[in-house]
Amino acid sequence: MTCLLLLGFAAVLTFLVPGHLARAGWAARAPRLAIRAWHAVGYAVLISSGLAAAVALMHWSASHELACVTWQVCLDALRGAHGRAGQVAAFAGLATLTLLSVRLPTAWWQMTTTGGRIRRRQLEMLHLTGTVRADLDATVVPAPDPAAYLVPGRHPHIVVTTEALHRLDPSELAAVLEHERAHAVGHHHRLRAAAALLDRAFPRVPAFTHATRQVNRLVELCADDAAVRRQGPLPLARALVALAVPCPDPLALNAAGGDPAERLRRLLQPPPPLPLPARAAAAAAWALLPVVPVVIVALEKLAP
Repeated sequence: MTCLLLLGFAAVLTFLVPGHLARAGWAARAPRLAIRAWHAVGYAVLISSGLAAAVALMHWSASHELACVTWQVCLDALRGAHGRAGQVAAFAGLATLTLLSVRLPTAWWQMTTTGGRIRRRQLEMLHLTGTVRADLDATVVPAPDPAAYLVPGRHPHIVVTTEALHRLDPSELAAVLEHERAHAVGHHHRLRAAAALLDRAFPRVPAFTHATRQVNRLVELCADDAAVRRQGPLPLARALVALAVPCPDPLALNAAGGDPAERLRRLLQPPPPLPLPARAAAAAAWALLPVVPVVIVALEKLAP
């Protein structure tokens, strides 16, 4: 029964919740909270699947001594001691745990090595062709297209092309630089990587695919909010139009990234922020979502 509850919970989060969350109007009003929601959904699916697999392999060993109440690997289920259904469930659980333990580290290693290699090439290019501008706190590179983006890492670099400097007036350039600084301060590359890890490890799973796309969109809204607080919405809106060209770096956090049409509408017609009580209640709910699978197992096994 516990295994079915966990699988049902994971299925709801995988197939039903992502579509509703992607269409939720409140996400644009509280993008930081929406990012937490997507991470909570993704990792709740992962935890539910892992616990369901573990429950299929393990049995509850009761004892009068509380300290001796333990989970034990049910190897006899693999041998068929609990019937054919129990044997099938045990092998399915073992296969799922093996898949999780292999795919996640492999995806992390691939992302780390590929990202590190690309970042080294980026830094070499900046060292060879870029000019550090202390007044901008950015590196200027010669390029025919206007662009501004952040090369993330332990020491992030804001990059601005020469054409962007020609097209943007001082207020627009200041807004763009604030946008990129917000990416760096908020460690938005880590938020994107956390969502992309699950999508890379388990492609075509709706919850993970939606999360990657939506987190990439929402970090741009978070950076917009930070820039607007310092420079106002109009300079950033004008800069967004001027920089509406493809970014030369697919891994960078681009000033014109995300959904430019949505960002422009949001800058020109800012939505009202969510009330503080609503934000607090939603934040608590999303934070507790990954704990639900653990509660399901605990209530089932501790019930008299």
